Amino acid sequence: MEHGEWINEHANFETFGIASLTLFRVATTEGWAGLMEECSRGNCEVETGSGGCGGPWAVPYFCTFLVAVSTVLLQLFTAVIIQNFEEIESRSKWLVPDENMKAFFKTWKAITQDGNMNYEQFNRLMGTLPPPLGVVPNGTFLQSRRMFLESCGMFLES
Repeated sequence: MEHGEWINEHANFETFGIASLTLFRVATTEGWAGLMEECSRGNCEVETGSGGCGGPWAVPYFCTFLVAVSTVLLQLFTAVIIQNFEEIESRSKWLVPDENMKAFFKTWKAITQDGNMNYEQFNRLMGTLPPPLGVVPNGTFLQSRRMFLESCGMFLES
């Protein structure tokens, strides 16, 4: 195909690599109308070696290619959004429920006057709060860990 304004050494269909880059360029809609116009001009005269090898097939090819690529990219974009939404929804199941947060704030306010807490007050807070935020009052570490894991839906064998 003869080189022109749009079909040149950087955008043509002479080799597989450059043709792939040219189609990528068309997929980004960068100068695709000019490429389509130059590809649709010319008659192929292989015997004499003159003229272009374009034809009327270029217009439906480029339009179909753009619609197909746009559809694939739209589907990909939509799939990424849906996947991220599902991931966020699955993470929300691990959040602390509102009633536990209200109990935490109520207990914190009851234990401290100025919002600051010392070690003894912290131990009292953790012993007062129900699991999963608190621990078993006067219990062992293993009891507290077992209650926390069970509140998360994980059960340990005895």
